[in-house]
Amino acid sequence: MPLVKRKHQPTTTITLRVPQALKGELEALRKLALKADIDFTASIGEMIAGMFKSMRGELEALTGKSVHANGAASSGKEG
Repeated sequence: MPLVKRKHQPTTTITLRVPQALKGELEALRKLALKADIDFTASIGEMIAGMFKSMRGELEALTGKSVHANGAASSGKEG
């Protein structure tokens, strides 16, 4: 997965609480991306998507249930 994405897609706003130090790092990276003419929002979105995929796999392994993008869970035994 490339770290930097330049593709533009529709976006939405989310609210997320993070430690202040993490917010400071996020702002510093946003400024660097702006100077480099990089789409920071798309880059962060791709990283979050990768994290969600990884987290979904771990949760499915722990619970034995499939976790769908809409939040619904299934036992994986349905046919």
